[in-house]
Amino acid sequence: MNSEANHSRYSLFFWNCADFSSAILNFYFPRTFRRSPFPDAGITTPMQVTYELVRYARKHPEAQLSVLAIPQVPGCRGRSRPNKSIAQSLIVRGYVIPLAVVCPACAGGVLVDWLAWGRYPLHIENPQTLTPTDMAPLTSIAGTVMRGREADGGGWE
Repeated sequence: MNSEANHSRYSLFFWNCADFSSAILNFYFPRTFRRSPFPDAGITTPMQVTYELVRYARKHPEAQLSVLAIPQVPGCRGRSRPNKSIAQSLIVRGYVIPLAVVCPACAGGVLVDWLAWGRYPLHIENPQTLTPTDMAPLTSIAGTVMRGREADGGGWE
């Protein structure tokens, strides 16, 4: 990645921020993250990447992945909105109504798409929460791994 030219390639449909994160994660977990035609119309979303990472962690317990909740830092900036799939955004924001006027079959397809695939069931119960004053879960995990590797006499690869 460092050998490539440093230029912006952002494109909402083909190379957005979620595509970048899925490319990085595919380096560590090959062939795990790919575009999905349902429910996101082939657009990679952060919700889809999160769902696939959690699903990978459940299938591969030896990876020892853990889920940490990072709340938004309090302050005077606006609150973040929750991530949604493309189909869910069309329904929640009301864009499906004009779509229904123009193409009722397309609007029905979006609704069925969201009902069938669009809710990404993560089912994460009581994730450990990080706060700006308590980042110990990150350092303790890294410290344990580092001490274990040093104790084996092996270095970082």
